[in-house]
Amino acid sequence: MKNRKSAKKYDVFINYNSRDADLVNAFVQRLKEEGINCWMDYWDTVLGEEAIPQLAEAIEASSIFIVCIGKHGGGPWQKRELVTALKKRIEDKKYCIIPVFLPGVTQEVQEKLDDFLTSRTFTLFKHNLNEKLPFKWLLRTINGELKRPGSDRKVSKKSGKILQNKVTNPYKGLDKFRKADHELFFGRQNATINIIDSIEDSIDEVRFAQEKVRLFVLAGVSGCGKSSLARAGVMAGLEENWGNKWHYATVNKPGETPLFF
Repeated sequence: MKNRKSAKKYDVFINYNSRDADLVNAFVQRLKEEGINCWMDYWDTVLGEEAIPQLAEAIEASSIFIVCIGKHGGGPWQKRELVTALKKRIEDKKYCIIPVFLPGVTQEVQEKLDDFLTSRTFTLFKHNLNEKLPFKWLLRTINGELKRPGSDRKVSKKSGKILQNKVTNPYKGLDKFRKADHELFFGRQNATINIIDSIEDSIDEVRFAQEKVRLFVLAGVSGCGKSSLARAGVMAGLEENWGNKWHYATVNKPGETPLFF
């Protein structure tokens, strides 16, 4: 006899430790405001029925599995759900599992996590859930997995197909990404967030000091992608968080005026 599957299709299954429920509820509310259909046991389990079959059916009926990790680490039920999700991923390689680190998570908690989670690209909310950049990238990933149109694409009401007036080539070749290309800039999210966090921490440290921080330097070996990271990642992120208050300078070429603004 085949297992009964949920009639309702969910975009995201929310996996979390009940001790982090308040934070997770706020996080789920943000997702719902963006049109993401979430399954969370706090709201969606049916009272009076067995919990385990409901969890298994919801995971099977979801397209994405989000693992929320807070300061309390993984809970026992959370680990059982993750095992079920991993079994699904073995059967379906396209099943997406996304770790999301909530504000307050410690390095000690992260070190105790399964290698499968720590080796994956993750979303990190360092200070609070209102941080724009990590949430924006998480939404971009979710909508990409669900194959939903972005803000620059429209869907035909008649055929349901994605319409796009102008096709933009996301591959720059040997050319660098610029700030205007930030929507096409993928794969350096964690580096971008770490750099922006370092800048914001440095500003906080000297906020009341006599000397003000006026310059931040991004250094690296030739060809590692510094210019693209600085322009399409860091500068775009700073502008989104702080407004157009930042200026970018790069060493263009040797000579009397080596800096190019």
